[in-house]
Amino acid sequence: METTTVQTEINTDSIDLEQTALDTDSEVIAPNEIQESLQTKADVEDQGNSLMMYGIKEEKEEILIEKVQEVLSHLQEKPRVISCDRLGKAPAGGRPRTRPIRFYLSGADQVEAILKKAPTLKAVEEYSAVYIKPYRTPEQMADNRRLIDELKRRRKEQPDKKHYIQNNTVQSRDV
Repeated sequence: METTTVQTEINTDSIDLEQTALDTDSEVIAPNEIQESLQTKADVEDQGNSLMMYGIKEEKEEILIEKVQEVLSHLQEKPRVISCDRLGKAPAGGRPRTRPIRFYLSGADQVEAILKKAPTLKAVEEYSAVYIKPYRTPEQMADNRRLIDELKRRRKEQPDKKHYIQNNTVQSRDV
């Protein structure tokens, strides 16, 4: 008896998997469900695994992930950087500008460790003007700006008290 192997190609262009998943009672998973189950950059962002890096000069044909990892190596941290990109529009014409870098890490514990060590970059001459902050959405930035303005107002009006931000509110206490 002779055994032969047959290769089969399936052309999925003509099959509507989404419709098939809806019409049958079987355990077929629709493509949109598969897409939802995959981890995307939006999922990482929602988990709070993203940071902003300010002060890294922009160059043409730059490899951002290498720049980010180089800065993080000065913090004695080697986290897994998932992705990174510059925010804002690229500079046009002769006006150079440094856009911030948003980068995503694989874990919230890595984000916390980096934020704790970030102030030590000031001691490294090459990175003394580089700042690492948590990523905030535009709404969060507006809320944070309101808190800071309120903090400044209270410090000016009541200089005899200590004012600080805690749990998204401005707190005051006697010195």
